[in-house]
Amino acid sequence: MLSLLSLFKTNRAVTSVGNVAIREYAARKGTRERKLKLKKKRKQETKVEVPVKKIYGREFNLVYVKQRPFDDSHYKEPIDDVFFHPRFRSQEYSFVDVVKFHREIHHETVYNQPKAPLMFRVDIDMKYPNRVTKCLDPWKSLIEMKAPFLLEGTTKPTVLAFCRENAEDILSAEQAGADKAGGSDLIKLVQAGEVRTSDFDYIVAHPLIVTDLAAIRGLMKKQFPTVRSRTIGTNLEEIITTLKNGIKVRVEHSSQEPDFGYFTACVGMLHMETGALEGNFQAYMQDTLKHRPTGKDPNDFLLQCHAYTEFSFEKLKINWRDYIPK
Repeated sequence: MLSLLSLFKTNRAVTSVGNVAIREYAARKGTRERKLKLKKKRKQETKVEVPVKKIYGREFNLVYVKQRPFDDSHYKEPIDDVFFHPRFRSQEYSFVDVVKFHREIHHETVYNQPKAPLMFRVDIDMKYPNRVTKCLDPWKSLIEMKAPFLLEGTTKPTVLAFCRENAEDILSAEQAGADKAGGSDLIKLVQAGEVRTSDFDYIVAHPLIVTDLAAIRGLMKKQFPTVRSRTIGTNLEEIITTLKNGIKVRVEHSSQEPDFGYFTACVGMLHMETGALEGNFQAYMQDTLKHRPTGKDPNDFLLQCHAYTEFSFEKLKINWRDYIPK
């Protein structure tokens, strides 16, 4: 038996456990190396467990809070000056009365903020009429104020105007409020780097000079005048006035409530004349109603409007229906 094993020269060992013979053959070449590499690879792929942050209290029940206001139109009208608010319909006041009430609240003897900015919020129904799934996209607007004002800590935007080769047009643009105006000479100054377009908030241009602006289009980038942004037109004076005295409005919108939107804006300071504040509020309403879908009633488009200030918790509903364009 031993002679036969020596003839084949096989590398094997024979052991016996009890009455059973067990043969252990040597591993094939490279087996140990392959297993070692596989073991290292598995060790590298083992994910490190990240400790899970424990959530306590209110954080556990974080849910989206709907922004659409509660409709209390089915509630009864209050029959007295003092009433329990959750059981009766909230009152609407004229814009003049709202200004009067806020002035009383912010009087020197009460909150002592007679020059507080008067803010308001408009809630909008974004649905199209007779279309359940289609809604308006949120929009941005620049609304010219009939009574311009500046909030504390803000400055008027700067405007760069490219006019025709006409001294009268350049002078008119400067008188309208342009910080710098000119024609082809101004284009050369921009090319030379003596005038930087990034130093201006808005750039406006006359249609007849737009082709010449192609030489500095790369320098202006997103500021290049376009018809869509209302920075190109023959009436540069009106465009400049709107940009200098206008207020930007942006409709806020949530993907969880595509049928609802709202915006907040300022109509002026409480110490301004009531007529001036009312004129600014009317400008906001007229611009907002321009975005109303065709065939939709204004009462269904605008849900509610209320005025407030940052110094008090009082929010008074405004009867905006008086400012619907006839």
